[in-house]
Amino acid sequence: MSALDARPLVEIRGLTKTYGTFEAVRNLNLSVPRAQIFALLGPNGAGKTTTIRMLMGILAPTAGSARIDGLDCFRDRVEVKRRVGYLPDEPVFYDYLRGSELIRFSGEMHGLGRDEIERRSQPLVEQLGLGDALQEFAANYSRGMKKSSR
Repeated sequence: MSALDARPLVEIRGLTKTYGTFEAVRNLNLSVPRAQIFALLGPNGAGKTTTIRMLMGILAPTAGSARIDGLDCFRDRVEVKRRVGYLPDEPVFYDYLRGSELIRFSGEMHGLGRDEIERRSQPLVEQLGLGDALQEFAANYSRGMKKSSR
């Protein structure tokens, strides 16, 4: 086994997120080996969503570190998002953008050029049956459409 294979896929050390005096996540330590199935479970308010948002680079931790495949989850967030599929309960959309604009915006935010965005998105749009929705504003999308188009 190489050193790369032995490194945990997810490694969290002392991860903390505070909002003023409120501690949403306190000193979380976690190591998830490669090729393992892992679930993050807990009651409402336990910090699950905050932890996932830090892993996805959406939130900066107050203290500690989080790495996925050796990448710093906040500093290397674009590359982390290229490797990890993440679907939030409530997808965030810019309601004033059309579907085609959302796809282009998301692709560009992940460092893809327009040709690559088109090449990757077209088969998915067809597979998901979203072709008619590309010229609709996101404000008109159902929750299910928003989830399938992320």
